Amino acid sequence: MKRFPLMPCWLVHLTLCSSAHVFVAAILFAVPLHAGNESPSLASTDDREQEVIKMLSNGEQDAAEDKIHKALAADPRNSHDAFIASVLSRSRFDVSNAAPGFFLTMSVKPDSVDGLASACILAMDSTRSPATALHFLSALIAL
Repeated sequence: MKRFPLMPCWLVHLTLCSSAHVFVAAILFAVPLHAGNESPSLASTDDREQEVIKMLSNGEQDAAEDKIHKALAADPRNSHDAFIASVLSRSRFDVSNAAPGFFLTMSVKPDSVDGLASACILAMDSTRSPATALHFLSALIAL
């Protein structure tokens, strides 16, 4: 059995408010960190992520978006690339184009950091209540 080092567990309280109901959910999760012997596809995803981060730090957001969109076109079910593409779209306040990638990430890997972050971002973007949005922002920051 392969053992993975774990990040500390967080207890995140998310409050979803509507006019008729108040629903409080608690999510308790432990996220595995990278361990050795990773697959080549994961390594290429990690390499691509580092290249995109370098492009962004050099002020080349258009080139970074092009790179991640090409990778996503080659493998549309790659949830990590979908997450990065959505983050880049969301950084330009393009909420409607970011949502499908966040939804894919949340659906494919709901217990991952990317999946949990996607759920928080989608919830922030879909609520009309500033107070509720702040609860989800707090949960996102806790990740």
